[in-house]
Amino acid sequence: MAIDSQSGAASPTGLPIASLDPSQSTLPQDRILVAEVALLWPYSSSTRRAALLITEPDFRLRRHRGQVRVQLHGAAASAVGPSRIAIGDHVQLSLEGATWAGERAAVTAPGRAVDGELLFDTELHLKVNDDWSE
Repeated sequence: MAIDSQSGAASPTGLPIASLDPSQSTLPQDRILVAEVALLWPYSSSTRRAALLITEPDFRLRRHRGQVRVQLHGAAASAVGPSRIAIGDHVQLSLEGATWAGERAAVTAPGRAVDGELLFDTELHLKVNDDWSE
């Protein structure tokens, strides 16, 4: 598990959030999502969970499937808890270790429905930038 803040390491190819399809059982484990944090459900030490709603950085791409909820459990959530990630931060989230959460048709998020929810239990590779200029 790694949470990387400002690392200069080469990263895998970005994937548009809209191209994710919850009806397909597998995710491309070698790709990343470049996104902005729109909502944050903080880490709960009692349930060992946290969640993020991430969106496309370009607001014009958010309307049609341009956002996804990311549910973090266990070690993945524990790692995000002290990371100081916040709404508006720009992230690079590797799909390595991700699965689709449940068989729900739509996940509810404030203001609209989200087509799917990614689940991370033990493995999480996340790079957080609070400034796009870097």
